[in-house]
Amino acid sequence: MSYYSISRINTYNSCPQKYKFHYIDRIKPPAGEVSLNSLVGICVHQTLETMYRKYMSTKIWPSLEEIKEEYETIWDQEYSQNIITIHLSDNPEKFKSDGLKILNTYFLQQKEKEVIAQTIAVERSFFVTIDGYKIKAIVDRIDYEEKDTFLIHDYKTTSRFPEVKNLETDRQLPLYQMAVKETYPDVKNISLTWHFLRFNKSVTITKNDRELNEIKEDIVENIKTIELDRNYQPNKTPLCDWCSYKDICPAFKHSFTLKSLENNILDEGYQAVNELAAIQFKMKEHKFAIKKLEEEKKQWEIRATDYAVLKNLTSLEGEDHELTVDVKKEIAFPDSKDPARVYLENFLKENDLWEKASIMYSSKIKKVLIDPTVSKEIQKELMSFSYVKDSTSCRLKRKKE
Repeated sequence: MSYYSISRINTYNSCPQKYKFHYIDRIKPPAGEVSLNSLVGICVHQTLETMYRKYMSTKIWPSLEEIKEEYETIWDQEYSQNIITIHLSDNPEKFKSDGLKILNTYFLQQKEKEVIAQTIAVERSFFVTIDGYKIKAIVDRIDYEEKDTFLIHDYKTTSRFPEVKNLETDRQLPLYQMAVKETYPDVKNISLTWHFLRFNKSVTITKNDRELNEIKEDIVENIKTIELDRNYQPNKTPLCDWCSYKDICPAFKHSFTLKSLENNILDEGYQAVNELAAIQFKMKEHKFAIKKLEEEKKQWEIRATDYAVLKNLTSLEGEDHELTVDVKKEIAFPDSKDPARVYLENFLKENDLWEKASIMYSSKIKKVLIDPTVSKEIQKELMSFSYVKDSTSCRLKRKKE
């Protein structure tokens, strides 16, 4: 591959199989399918590009009529019969109208502002080299302000407003910042702005050199993960409904196959899934039944032990089985739920015994008590943490004939 981009990396992180279809196998989406949401984004971006290019050359702000005319021309060029509709209620005319509203609101807002920044680039392509990897970036718009300050703008037509913490970890605009710094070495300040056009809101952040270096490391790590992948497994999510490769994806091919059959029962894969589901259900039933039996068993062991202790017995007789009951005293130490555990751990560390008993099993600590290399004084103090508890075990066996 000659170069990477953040969108390529994001595609892989979203679904490795889609990445393979698009960037490795170079499979074009069937009949150039595109969703209505994507179409709105395409047309809005192209209209913004055209309007800002005109503004750069004429310094005249476009009228709403000019914007409408340009947008509708682009929509008619981009619209085709191969539009993916997710819901039956999806109406192309409504989506088209939404896009025009977005543009009108944005340009009216911009016109109200005092224009002090100079637009110097629109849809500008850059290449950034990071650890030998070539990364392509296409910036929606770059403005220049006095005092060698650059403003990087990115338009979003998403219908969901992201949390600021997610924008802080975004890699797209910081990559643009790296590209601008390489291209314009004299730049002193760079701000990064997302315009969420559906909400008529903007978010601006800045990134320092330390943060940019962390993002570079993250990008390289992602690229290495991609290059080491040999499987490209599909990642099935709700986003699959908008994927143009759905009908050839191994995660959905069987579903399409079943739809073409008159009788699904004849399909071996369909049979296998149904049988496995039935078996799994039975296993869950048995698991629940076993858990109940274990609880009952525990209760009867307690009753048997209490009876044996009360009668001073070590063996109980049944109809054809006998139960051996073993009750003994043993030394124990505070467990993780006991507040005294903290003091015990401190004691072990202070006396260089932590490595010997760091797992904190009572059996390990008991070995310290008989370790000849540990002084008697320390062993005696260690014993002060101990207490005596009852250890009970039951063993059931069939009686001899």
